[in-house]
Amino acid sequence: MVPAVERLPVSTCRICGYAFDCATDVRSDARPKPWDVSLCLQCAAIGIYDGNMRVVEPPLLLLLELEHDPEIRRVREHLVRHGPGIRG
Repeated sequence: MVPAVERLPVSTCRICGYAFDCATDVRSDARPKPWDVSLCLQCAAIGIYDGNMRVVEPPLLLLLELEHDPEIRRVREHLVRHGPGIRG
C-alpha cells in the first residue's frame, strides 16, 4: 500500500534547507495536524507542524524528548541509512 500524499504550505528544513510541500504518515493515511512531528527526508531533522501547517523547530525540551522516542529514532535511522523510501 502506498501512503497518501498531502499537499501543504511550503516549509524549509531548519538544518539542511530542503524545501517541501507535502507529507505522508508512516503508519496510516492520516493528514498531519498542528503539533504533529515531521522528519526531513534529506537530513532526518525533527520538526513540528505549527498552527499554519508549516514545519518549525520544536521547543528545546520537546526536541530532546522527541530525539529519544523509539519510533522516531527508528525512522530517523532508516532515513539516514536508506533515504526516504520507508517500507512497513
